[in-house]
Amino acid sequence: MAGLADVFTEQERTNWLKACLGLNIAKHALEVFVDRELKDVHSRMFKNSAVQAKPNRNYSMHELLYSQHVKMSYKKRVQEAR
Repeated sequence: MAGLADVFTEQERTNWLKACLGLNIAKHALEVFVDRELKDVHSRMFKNSAVQAKPNRNYSMHELLYSQHVKMSYKKRVQEAR
């Protein structure tokens, strides 16, 4: 069985180790980035939605998207009427 020292002496194993570490670092960075961006998108959707916020109520994504769609279509109709 290969010891830890053997991992660093064989070039192929060293390359696999580097690839594994690189993928783990990239995965963590992407998780942090995507989480931050989704929170930002969700907060902007909720702020811009036509749904009136009620305390202690969790709104579904469908409710938020539908209210945003209604608001946008209303703005479009107003612009077309001008």
